[in-house]
Amino acid sequence: MPKITPINARELVSKLKKLGFEWPYPGWRHMFMIKDWYRVPFPNHWWKDISRWVVNCIIEYIWISVDERNKL
Repeated sequence: MPKITPINARELVSKLKKLGFEWPYPGWRHMFMIKDWYRVPFPNHWWKDISRWVVNCIIEYIWISVDERNKL
């Protein structure tokens, strides 16, 4: 099984844009991206990576596999 690795917010934005999500919009303390009825929130901390747990939640929410995420 492929390993989920932490990534920073810029990498996450570029990967979600390749999947057809719109530009990140500011939220209260997080950013979010929209595609159809999916609204994916994520933290935007420039000094640290997004944790593996959050990346796993996003992968499960938008119904892609870890392999697909790693290929982007």
